[in-house]
Amino acid sequence: MNEIERTTTIELFAGSSFSGKPVRERLRVHQVDTQVYRLLQSPGLVLGIAKGDLIEAPDKTGIFQIVSRAGLICVQILLQRPVFNLAPLETAVETELQGSVDGLTDKQLVLSVPSTAGFKKIENFLDQLVKHLGGAEWFYGNIYDPADGVTSLNWWQEYPTSD
Repeated sequence: MNEIERTTTIELFAGSSFSGKPVRERLRVHQVDTQVYRLLQSPGLVLGIAKGDLIEAPDKTGIFQIVSRAGLICVQILLQRPVFNLAPLETAVETELQGSVDGLTDKQLVLSVPSTAGFKKIENFLDQLVKHLGGAEWFYGNIYDPADGVTSLNWWQEYPTSD
């Protein structure tokens, strides 16, 4: 199978709506084995994972297990107003953080940033970015345990940082 034949999309469980219905997010992936996928983008809804991570999704429920991490931090930014000119933002993320813009809607922006950039540098960049975006809010998508939202996962400690 070549690269194009193995690139697909899967739906992962992101949580439950207020009415109790499951919420899923469709993500682009590279299938590396039966039920094993490498994420080609960081998610905007699903917590605990980022671009490049290897996950196992054994069935259609969208529940997954992390096989290995790629060392990227997922940043989810909630927008107050749409971003119309993405090029300068993409350039800034690439140049200053060696990261990428993985998703953009009228209400959300998703970034992937190497953990090796260091939290201080990432947070300074994001604080300036949300000021520029006017009222946006950012949060980490894969730093805290999705079960409680506060317990640090500490996976980045195996990657050297500039902090």
